[in-house]
Amino acid sequence: MTVPILDPPTPSKPLPLETTTNPNLIIASPYTTPPHLLDLTTLTTPYSLLARALTHLTPITPSYATAPYHLAFNWSSIISTLRSLLPPPPSPTTTTTTTTTTTTTFPETSYYIIVFRSRIAVSTDRLQLGLMDEEAHKEAVKSGGLLKYWFGTPDAEGRNLATCVWRDREDAKRGGAGKGHAQAMMAVRGLYKEWRVERLSLVVGEGAGEWRIEEWTD
Repeated sequence: MTVPILDPPTPSKPLPLETTTNPNLIIASPYTTPPHLLDLTTLTTPYSLLARALTHLTPITPSYATAPYHLAFNWSSIISTLRSLLPPPPSPTTTTTTTTTTTTTFPETSYYIIVFRSRIAVSTDRLQLGLMDEEAHKEAVKSGGLLKYWFGTPDAEGRNLATCVWRDREDAKRGGAGKGHAQAMMAVRGLYKEWRVERLSLVVGEGAGEWRIEEWTD
């Protein structure tokens, strides 16, 4: 099972879009060292553009840990940012007999989302959990296809949410196959009072003109 791992000891914060002299390396998680950066050159256009837009992902309600996922984050703003990143479509080519219409620069595209909702004892020492989470994220980045990883801060009752946006489910499976992820999952079963996983699909329409989040179906 591939899930965002744990509740690391520090909350995520808004981060700049580009973090080094190489504009193709971006921060796509709370971790900012080189092994955790996302290389946009490994992605085709619909995925690299969404990854850039997702650097602005932020919750829009204090109750994001329990709110419906599509209402927990600024998805409308994310898609608006995505549209702003699209290159202008080429002009139609006109001849004396025909007009050739070019295809859109952004076809309808689906993305795979994992949501990990949890409740942990407030007294739990989260330092070791955070270290395991960081190692698991490094493995996921190396495997490829992880567009965004975000986690929040446990509320007064210990409830929290973590989420991953992947290129597709196969990428998520590969990303969860490492030793670090296995160790973290063992910790999940022993330290969390409760936890559950949601598997969703983000579908962005042609030209990023519309979007929806729905349950993932095989």
